Amino acid sequence: MATKKAENVTSAELREEENEMMDVPFEVSEEEINEVQKEGNSEVSEPVSEENSEEMEEIDDASDNDDMSVDEAEEALLADDGVIEESEPKQKKKKERAPSKRERFNDARERERIAEQRRQERDRFSIAWKAMQQGMVRDHIFTGIVTGVDENEKYGKVMLAVSLEGQSASYRVKIVFEDIYRDGENAVKSTVEPITSAKDLMRRQKTMANKLIGAEIQFCIVNMLPPKDNTNLDDYMILGSRKKALQILEKQNYEAPNGVEPKIHEGSEVFGKVISVAYHSIQANIGGVDVSIPARFMTYRPMENMQLYYEPGQEIKVAVKSVKKNEAGETVIEVSGKLNELEAAKQKQATGAIRVGTTTWATITNYMRDKNRLICWLDSYEVPAGVNKLPAKAMYDEPKIGDQILVEIKGFGTHGMAVCAYIRKKQHR
Repeated sequence: MATKKAENVTSAELREEENEMMDVPFEVSEEEINEVQKEGNSEVSEPVSEENSEEMEEIDDASDNDDMSVDEAEEALLADDGVIEESEPKQKKKKERAPSKRERFNDARERERIAEQRRQERDRFSIAWKAMQQGMVRDHIFTGIVTGVDENEKYGKVMLAVSLEGQSASYRVKIVFEDIYRDGENAVKSTVEPITSAKDLMRRQKTMANKLIGAEIQFCIVNMLPPKDNTNLDDYMILGSRKKALQILEKQNYEAPNGVEPKIHEGSEVFGKVISVAYHSIQANIGGVDVSIPARFMTYRPMENMQLYYEPGQEIKVAVKSVKKNEAGETVIEVSGKLNELEAAKQKQATGAIRVGTTTWATITNYMRDKNRLICWLDSYEVPAGVNKLPAKAMYDEPKIGDQILVEIKGFGTHGMAVCAYIRKKQHR
């Protein structure tokens, strides 16, 4: 019955009982508090393993570095674990150091040196430019070296590139083909190859101009275009004319007032410059007149290729054999370049290097059938010789240029040529 009575407790009675329990204060004994603190301390002071300790230190170091990003911190940890090799470390950016006082001073001095150097270059260029302008006004004749050939297909021009040496620098001069020769058009047309188009003309002009590379030529300046500004002193153009210089030199050397002999005349021995070399001839300028000299007028020796003996710019000594005027009133000359060999022969005769009565082999270089005379070259002595009045036995096998004959030295001519007697012709087996 008691149980049943407890089961029939009303909700009002339960609420009254709960209220009475909440009014009772919650009291904990000191023993219970101490016991709880001991349990808490034992959990906090639990010993940490070495592995966990190192990991905690790495995390602390990474978190303490405010400049290191999260990715960098992670890579640092991975590198210690062997995930990233130490050969590829992250390089820290170095802060740029401000230049020292000494460095600023050296930089300023270097800038000052460069500025002074440029100023001196401008001054030298200005002085040279004014000198060339004065030369252009006065028709001064300059001398330069041909360094190359330029071709302008747009305007159909072939030009020589000439280097004009100044006191402190060299200057570029351009000479169009029409101003290279006294009569450039006829010079081109006189060649063997036919010219049927503008391209053929340019090709032939370029071939002729290329032969002048390396030659020393004279020219006048006819036009000058200065640089646009002082920052680029190479931006200039100088145009020259060799044709104009030749006309001035021709008048100075081959013309004179009535009753006065010109500087260069028939019989004159003068120096000239080789301007181009071909296989069987050379072209030289003698006192302002261009002349083509074949091999037979340049030497007594047998010469198949003149390019082996002469080169552009070489100085030669010639004897003027004739001076005439053509239909256009231009000077035409004929010269001989054999003087050097005759003078060398005289020196050898004077020193006794060549003796009368000696027999030696000679090479025939010219056969004058009408005069029954041979011109030879004594191979052993390198001097010219003449054989007069060939014997009848020599006429059975007519001499030819290039044949070798045995001769005896009988004497010497006034010009230096050895006088020899024919013995026999060399037989080839």
